[in-house]
Amino acid sequence: MDNKRKFHLVFGIIMLALGLYGIYDESMNTVDCLIGIIQPLMVVAGLVVIFVGIYKSEHKKPLVAIGVALFIVGLYGLYDEWYTIVDFVLGLYPPLIIIGGAFALVVGVRKLKT
Repeated sequence: MDNKRKFHLVFGIIMLALGLYGIYDESMNTVDCLIGIIQPLMVVAGLVVIFVGIYKSEHKKPLVAIGVALFIVGLYGLYDEWYTIVDFVLGLYPPLIIIGGAFALVVGVRKLKT
């Protein structure tokens, strides 16, 4: 077994363990991760609907009105629920670490087979 394989296996196991501990330690932030994504998605959806209403649609007024409403509600949500956005960022780290660790572990195990 060469050094790259050992590195992938050890790195994958360490990252999986850190990610699982992070989910345990930051469980409230991981749950709030879903709540915190709503406001940025509303802002982006509002901008997309405004763009579609202006450039690509026959129904300009209703789409622009809906897009502006989504955009304003999303901005207000960013202002009012800022802590959930922070929780979204904090809650996103443990699952990403687990995914990275699992990927490194799979690469290490796959290299063992070859």
